[in-house]
Amino acid sequence: MDQTPCKYSRPSALRSGVLRGYRQEEDDRRALRGRLAIERQFTRFAGRSDLLACRFDEFSPDIPLNRILAAAAQLLVGLTRVSVTRQALEYCLGQLEGISPLAAGPLPKVHFDRMNRRFASAYALARLFLMGRYQTTSGGGQAGQAILFRMNVLFEAYITHIARRFLTPEGWTVTAQKPQRPALWRGAAGLFQMKPDIVLQRGDCTLILDTKWKRLIPEAQDPKRGISQADVYQMMAYAAVYGASAVALIYPHSDGNAEFDLLRIGASGGRIAAVTLPVEELGLVPKRLQNLVSDLSGNATPDAALRSHSELL
Repeated sequence: MDQTPCKYSRPSALRSGVLRGYRQEEDDRRALRGRLAIERQFTRFAGRSDLLACRFDEFSPDIPLNRILAAAAQLLVGLTRVSVTRQALEYCLGQLEGISPLAAGPLPKVHFDRMNRRFASAYALARLFLMGRYQTTSGGGQAGQAILFRMNVLFEAYITHIARRFLTPEGWTVTAQKPQRPALWRGAAGLFQMKPDIVLQRGDCTLILDTKWKRLIPEAQDPKRGISQADVYQMMAYAAVYGASAVALIYPHSDGNAEFDLLRIGASGGRIAAVTLPVEELGLVPKRLQNLVSDLSGNATPDAALRSHSELL
């Protein structure tokens, strides 16, 4: 996963601008605007001809929908720790500047039509936050919000975090998506920049880990276990370009029984590992990762490393 700061994207509902609507206003003016508020005119300004009690419709962004959105953004900006999320919320608050605070009591209901329908999802989520409700997996009649994650990115970030937390004390330097090196050169110009997911360095030993959010299949169905040939070629290229003594493909494993294979790369004696880590038993992941790195960085033969790892399981 790219660790460089990313720029937030403007909320899509606000890209076309803040929604405006008509709201009824009352004001006392020297010239009539809208229609005369007769009751107030003949009680408050009886006998006066210099002021007129006016009632008119004002086209304004200060409408109930925007008050709800602004209140939710104000609530969330004080809770988030993610800078990109904070920037997006602050953008929303900037767009909604000048909106009146939300009055205490029940949240006002908003009627949606073709003019404001693009805010319906944001409105539903804002109500959820402001009312202090949360979603559960139980049945019910209330609509919820689906939250999707890029699991390949999340899996890579998780393995990177575990590597930094548990391997750094063992003397390993852990870097993500760097150092970038070209696969080919044309004169002094590097071509095809390579970005390994995770690079481990300790002394003159370099290991490369590459995470793949893919489900492997039983060996009985495919001797390759469903591992992509392109992924193997990629890891061999990493080993050549970075001078790595070993490389590893890391896959999730969902039934709690991690599996481990070590293979030689040609006649060079280098090694490539295809590993699964138990995503349903996260407490086992750090030790399994430490065992993998220990085996890859050691002098044991692939068969001996495989046996030693199996005993640890």
